[in-house]
Amino acid sequence: MQQEGDVVIVDAATGRFALRADDGSYVLAEQLGTRPMQAGDRLSGRMDVTGTETLAGIAAGQQYDVFIVAYGLSLDAVESALQA
Repeated sequence: MQQEGDVVIVDAATGRFALRADDGSYVLAEQLGTRPMQAGDRLSGRMDVTGTETLAGIAAGQQYDVFIVAYGLSLDAVESALQA
């Protein structure tokens, strides 16, 4: 299902990032491409699956290839995973 969400945390060293989906849940993902992503970016695409996906930046129309590690998470779970 297509969803929209906001990038809330980016770990530039690992390429991992967290999205807050519009339903309030969090998605943990990893960038596969080299196009930089920043906290505050708004993205759309499939966020309720695991595996390789392409998310679109709403404001700039950029395409981001990502690997979705997990979805339906709490903020605490995402923060713990990014610190590990």
